Amino acid sequence: MIAKVVMSNFLSGLFRGQQLKTMCGLYLRTMEMFLKLL
Repeated sequence: MIAKVVMSNFLSGLFRGQQLKTMCGLYLRTMEMFLKLL
């Protein structure tokens, strides 16, 4: 569920374009945490 929310927020950021860099940074950090949990 959390992954879906993160992806939704990330895609919303992409379409907005304003917070693109910020969303990408948060997305990469989130994926990094997911990989650590795995």
